[in-house]
Amino acid sequence: MRDGSKISALKRLALIAAAIGLLWLCPSSGPGKWLPFIALAPFALALRGVRPLSGLFLGWLGGAGFWAVSAWWVYNSSIFLLYWPWPGALAATILFCLYQGVPYALLGLACGFMNRRGRPPGSLFCASLLALLVYLRPVVCPGSPALILYSWPGAIQAADLGGFHLINFLLFLVNWLFAEGLAGLGRPRRAVAGLAALGLILAALLGYGSWRLDGISRLAETADKDDFIAIRTIQPNIPIKGHKGMDTSGPYVGAVGVMLSTTRKAAAELPPADLVLWPEVPTRVACDCEEFRRYRLHRADPASGGPVLVACVENDYGDNPVVRHGTGSEDGRGVSMYTRKIDSMYNSLWLVDGDDCRMAYRKVKLVPFGERTPLQEVWPWLRTSVGRTLEYTPGPGPGVVELPGGKKVQPLICFESGFAELARAGVGQGARALVNVSDDAWFVQAKAAELHLALALFRAVEQRRPLVRCTNSGFGAHIRATGEIVPGSLTGMYKRTFRQALMHCPEIKTIYARLGDAWLWLPAVFAAVALLAAAFRPPEGRCH
Repeated sequence: MRDGSKISALKRLALIAAAIGLLWLCPSSGPGKWLPFIALAPFALALRGVRPLSGLFLGWLGGAGFWAVSAWWVYNSSIFLLYWPWPGALAATILFCLYQGVPYALLGLACGFMNRRGRPPGSLFCASLLALLVYLRPVVCPGSPALILYSWPGAIQAADLGGFHLINFLLFLVNWLFAEGLAGLGRPRRAVAGLAALGLILAALLGYGSWRLDGISRLAETADKDDFIAIRTIQPNIPIKGHKGMDTSGPYVGAVGVMLSTTRKAAAELPPADLVLWPEVPTRVACDCEEFRRYRLHRADPASGGPVLVACVENDYGDNPVVRHGTGSEDGRGVSMYTRKIDSMYNSLWLVDGDDCRMAYRKVKLVPFGERTPLQEVWPWLRTSVGRTLEYTPGPGPGVVELPGGKKVQPLICFESGFAELARAGVGQGARALVNVSDDAWFVQAKAAELHLALALFRAVEQRRPLVRCTNSGFGAHIRATGEIVPGSLTGMYKRTFRQALMHCPEIKTIYARLGDAWLWLPAVFAAVALLAAAFRPPEGRCH
């Protein structure tokens, strides 16, 4: 019998439960910040010596469980954003976790296959295959255990070499090496070898992190003033339902009025800014220049003269005519209603700068079901069943916004901050900074907003560009190109406030910005060769 083949089913389930519990306990900072590097070790031990089907089941159970302890916010958003009844919201949450757990299920199946063929998988194979499967999974919601490391800048600096997925791979590798060391405690030489490899990887990871943090900090100290950008964020804290905290009459009516009054208050207290950000809010804001002028938005920040980037809903009517309904006459008698057919609807950002008012960016990655029904071109019935009458249309692609003075920023709306390719494309077009606007109030709990912040933070490190996150309800932040959050810039949950910081924009083109995720071909080839070698070996007669 190979190592692990005698582990009982009950012990394997207990190990899976332990891994789920450890991930749930992982803190974002403090002495326990090392926990992510060992939290998956029980999961790795549970897969030792498994058969193919049991590996598939255990892997799926573990993967779905890992997401269940961090993605329960799906339930809240299904109710408050999609207006689904609680049984539908619960079913959606379960299906979401099962889908996100597929890479772990396939890993378990592969481990069982290798065991069956008499070639037990090693740590490098498991880390390579799992990192590759997480990368290849069609994205519904980006994320992985590596997000837990977001508040430890020294541990994530290698993202400028291979992106978020490189950190993921190294995290998996360290966990599997730790499990290998535990499994080999009865054989000291094997345990020492595994733990020594683990120590070398951690030393290299943290050593590189320290070197990069120090180097970029020195760049900021000697940088020219043109290498900085001042960005202000407005957090209006607009409620999901009702009008609590909003005026219903006077000069500052509704959500726009709240953001306008907060913007003017910020202008009176803060130095001039290069850009003011307004977030997405639950109350729909129309992209309408006349409406913005009615609110005198073009004069909202007279102290700085800085432009305001407004998150709004843009309707494209095409050539459709205005149609009058009702009994009204041209002389004003009676009641008339005017309608116009909408060809397309976009989640957009419009730039308002003095008398200049224009579309600046249209969201590319739309939230599945929340903004657009996925796979509707393949299965039209899906939109008919769970979609909306009018859904958003994706924008044409990444596009930078040029500000007065020539600086360029790449916008990311909502969960677009989880897609590295958008930030990479924007930097390729000359973006000196990244800006992310979002409304996380739908998720209700702070943990989901923190997860969203973690997703965005990795984009700053990958591209070595500052990222400013502006939210409706909390966990907005000014993030340096090192992934460090500017002290005092992190906003609390459900508070009406504003922040501003002067951000250094390094002129650095990272290896990841040049090559992207091309390095993943290495683990792909390694895993494929290992699986093919096992496939051409006849299965052993005993259970492994």
